[in-house]
Amino acid sequence: MDNKFEVAGNTDQSNTETGWEGVAAMANDFQVNKSVAETVSQPEKTLTADNNVYREIAKNALKNWNGLSDEEASEKVSGASVEELEGQVYAGDSIRAAISGIGNALQTRGIDWKSDESLKDSVLEGNKDDATFSVLSECLERVDDKEDFVIDVLSDIHKNWSETNLKKYSDEKRRNKQYQFLPLELIGNKEARADLLFLEPILNAGNFGSEHFQEQLDQRYAERQNEFLERNNLHKFEDVVSAIQEPETWNGGNNEVLPEWWGQLPDTPVKIGGWIGDTPAGIEEGLRLGRKASAIRIAAQVEQRVPALADNTPVNSEKYPWHYNGGDRDTWQTGTMPEWVLGKVHRTCEAYEQNGQTLTKTELRKSVLEEFNYSTGSAICTNAIV
Repeated sequence: MDNKFEVAGNTDQSNTETGWEGVAAMANDFQVNKSVAETVSQPEKTLTADNNVYREIAKNALKNWNGLSDEEASEKVSGASVEELEGQVYAGDSIRAAISGIGNALQTRGIDWKSDESLKDSVLEGNKDDATFSVLSECLERVDDKEDFVIDVLSDIHKNWSETNLKKYSDEKRRNKQYQFLPLELIGNKEARADLLFLEPILNAGNFGSEHFQEQLDQRYAERQNEFLERNNLHKFEDVVSAIQEPETWNGGNNEVLPEWWGQLPDTPVKIGGWIGDTPAGIEEGLRLGRKASAIRIAAQVEQRVPALADNTPVNSEKYPWHYNGGDRDTWQTGTMPEWVLGKVHRTCEAYEQNGQTLTKTELRKSVLEEFNYSTGSAICTNAIV
């Protein structure tokens, strides 16, 4: 009877009203109002990692970064506000960059998209079955180059992180992570993939399912990495050093290695062996060495993450005798290695030889930088490992 009262007995056989119709109308009004009241009074659905994209991202972040178990992370995000979770996962900026990146990537492919704000609202406070995700799904179905689409969005997320975290570049504790501020193609597949944490749950809500083509994604990233190297004339470690140290002239000025905001980073003078003074000439020399050391240090970090740049030429201990003759000043000016670094190189070579292993130039550069905590001195000496 569709929750309506029959007007039973409200007319006689001659269709004369009997007075019962008013009672029936009142009963029907009561039933409708009761249904509305029940609907309004029902509590809102608790947002969890299962039904909300942001909380799924927060859950994964808590597991990856804070070491929480799946159960602990699920419990922590369930019903928590965005503000409460942001104090622990700091995912908001990268999520917004992912949403913006999706819009950019769609429009670049001629697919109309004007729903950034709606998507942001659905990601943060909506359900995974929101209509916005259906609209997103329809747009994503028109994407033919799925791997390139994902990499393009990852690049946008990475650029946003770099630009909003410039202060971390000069953090002494993070000197071994300065490569992170270079383009996506130079930070390596593992690092590039890390931002899938922010992107993949959004794509999955739009039925894109990037987890189904991970192997193809890895392959395409490697291809784009090699294309980047070729386009920027980068074939070996020394090329990366030059591209960072001399960005205006490298590759005829067509240099994609350093992002546009690189010039905002401060030049840091260095003092080596007490011989660089506070005179204008000494400060200028310090800046020059600082730029050189930074370029070498970052190039060595990149070399570990870009297979095509690795130098597998073997080295041996005979090439690096223990003793070194020469003053400190001559050492730094010529770029040759002082005794304290030479000893490390010699011992590293011997250790490999004793274990029957082959030590390559790339591995040796990494070893020297790690041993001396990526110091300016070891960075300059690393350049002499040829």
